[in-house]
Amino acid sequence: MAFAVLPVSAQTVDPDSDLGRFRALRIEAARAVQAQEWDKAVAASDEALKIMPSSGALLLLSAQARVGAGKTAEAKASLRDYLARGMVVSKSSYPQLSPLWDAKLDQQLIANSEPIGTFKPVQRHAALSVAEGLAIEAKSGKTYLSALSRGAVNVVNNGVLNPLYSLPEGVGAYGLALRGDDLWVATSSGAVTKGYDPAKPALAEVLHIDRLSGQIKARFTDETAPRRFGDIFAGKTDLYVSDGQKGEVLRLNNYSGAFEVLIPEGYMGSPQGLVENEAGNVLIVSDYSSGLYRINLDSGDMDRLEAPANITLLGVDGLARYGNDLIAIQNGIKPDRILRLRLSADWKTISRAETLLRGGEGLREPTGLQVVGNKLIFIARSQWSDVGADGTPLSVTPGPAIVGEMVLRP
Repeated sequence: MAFAVLPVSAQTVDPDSDLGRFRALRIEAARAVQAQEWDKAVAASDEALKIMPSSGALLLLSAQARVGAGKTAEAKASLRDYLARGMVVSKSSYPQLSPLWDAKLDQQLIANSEPIGTFKPVQRHAALSVAEGLAIEAKSGKTYLSALSRGAVNVVNNGVLNPLYSLPEGVGAYGLALRGDDLWVATSSGAVTKGYDPAKPALAEVLHIDRLSGQIKARFTDETAPRRFGDIFAGKTDLYVSDGQKGEVLRLNNYSGAFEVLIPEGYMGSPQGLVENEAGNVLIVSDYSSGLYRINLDSGDMDRLEAPANITLLGVDGLARYGNDLIAIQNGIKPDRILRLRLSADWKTISRAETLLRGGEGLREPTGLQVVGNKLIFIARSQWSDVGADGTPLSVTPGPAIVGEMVLRP
């Protein structure tokens, strides 16, 4: 569905949006399965899959509904579609699907768990920081990493993390973006950060920092609503930041003034990564819960990109551009993976999807990424898996944060 990006009243999800209709149908299908109303469950899951055909949850619901309705061949087709998209499932969690499994499906399930590709670890940081964002100065190779647990923007000198700017207690640094000698940082209060106090007002700011001196040049906030800033992107003429809590994307025109709402609340569950095309007139946004969206920055029109048959686009976090292709961090699907999406010239369709990296030693909760020349540099191990929801370390000896590198080929 295409629509103009215009302000809407505050809401969780617009019921007429793709996401709103999908969620309503998903609830209807799940309730029908629970009530053993099989025909109703089949119909609701079919309608939901017309909206988001790569949804793993709906493909499994569809299979369950069809088993209940006695449509074994169709149920098997739903399970085959699920596995063909590279997803895994615990067979013991879905005993009703046990009649569907055969040797070929078992082999596919095993194959979906096996590692793909390799990368070179180029940095290891032992201290617990929970690395989220990454930015690299292309000429010098100087690396900047944001930290959540200690609330700092770090610069890497001789392989060692050094604070460039320290944030107030309870405030973590999330997305980073470089533009010349300017470092732009999305910051937000959060339980993962040391000193967080839920009784205090939440703080969310975009900081404009001189990367050489660490001095603040400007601060940008939006007090029209409680915010939780996450990913950030320095575009050709404007800056963009995603608010995963309210489901909005904000724009700072010409890198100054006040934020404007580019994508209002109601259409995305949790917007994350952002990236422009080379011309700077199209923005792609990843919504963790519903996939990738294309925004025409001239008209404001927005369309959701369809996933190829061999992939799902749900659970995509960070995005980067390599030529006309997208490189995507997908940490919402296990095993974690990095995708390469080959797009049409106008960025309206994905012609092919390739898994560059999946699972294996060292890849765990990957987050920030950047393409520098023909290299992909990314946070391969962020340490998100080493802390609980309240930020408490899960081990006295957490694993290191790892920055990895891969060579990309045209």
